[in-house]
Amino acid sequence: MLKHFGLLVATITVAPVVSNFRLAAQEVATVKLPGDTKVVAHIDVAGLRNTPVGKVLIEKSAERILGEVSKSAGVSEPSPEDVTKIIGINPVEDLRFIVIAATDLDRRNGNFVALLGIQKTLGGVVDLISTQPDYATETIGGYDFHSMSMQGSEAVEGDRKLHLAFYKDAQGFLTAIVGPNQDAVKTQLAKLDSAFTHATSSETFEFKPTPGALVDISVLELPSTEELGESPLSLFTHLLTSLAATFKDDGQKVDLSIQLNTTDQEAAEQLSLVLPGFAQAFEEQLAAISEEGLKVATDGKTVTVSVAGDSTKTAEWVNQQFDIAVGIIESSLGGQ
Repeated sequence: MLKHFGLLVATITVAPVVSNFRLAAQEVATVKLPGDTKVVAHIDVAGLRNTPVGKVLIEKSAERILGEVSKSAGVSEPSPEDVTKIIGINPVEDLRFIVIAATDLDRRNGNFVALLGIQKTLGGVVDLISTQPDYATETIGGYDFHSMSMQGSEAVEGDRKLHLAFYKDAQGFLTAIVGPNQDAVKTQLAKLDSAFTHATSSETFEFKPTPGALVDISVLELPSTEELGESPLSLFTHLLTSLAATFKDDGQKVDLSIQLNTTDQEAAEQLSLVLPGFAQAFEEQLAAISEEGLKVATDGKTVTVSVAGDSTKTAEWVNQQFDIAVGIIESSLGGQ
């Protein structure tokens, strides 16, 4: 397991379950990102831990990640407790938030970073990553930049290196900046610490998470129809300019809302007519979690699709359908 901890971090970074993106509700604050960011996901780990659906998502995500790691590494699957003993921190309990930001719509190019909000200690993480294949470190501007091999990962193309650095804020909390592109890691660090200068640092994009949202995703630029191939999303991309999605769960009721920003009002009206029919394919799934079903509302060039349901019933459905849902997400993204 020690040998493949780098792969564990890499898997967390790029796992398709990235739709489990999370950040603590009490920490809703503007996140400074590179100006050319195209996709950002903000996930509330602390908030999810306290909800029925969140508990299932965290448990199933951990199972999937650890399963992928063990499969790639050819070792028996470790338990979360095993990981805690090895690295000195609990990867679930000690995570405050996860933010994933990409400046390229194809993750295989490696132009993305993950920000992992940790508590005030790194445990044995640094000692552990120093044992990874091809490990190297260099100090730039007072920060240690670590790199290691990503052998066996199909997440990105190129040198298959994982790069990371750790930033400590004024309160002493740590944020790990992780990604397969060191330049992207440096650029992101420059957004968190203005004293750290980086020559290719772009303008800043300030992302403000939706208050109360456990999951908040913004797609500022959509893939082209050609990039999506046969994905169901390819049917609508020519009508859209951007989209945003939020997930809320107060322990009693869940609410999933997707805001679709269209090219013009005519496109919005067209989309609002098409979506209810498209949703019929998921009628059985919607009925399992919501008595009201899917709601579609139009306001100018914006179409909002929402569904609300019981937290406990939704958690049961997620537990049963998790792997299928992940497959649908992967398919919708065109394998990217």
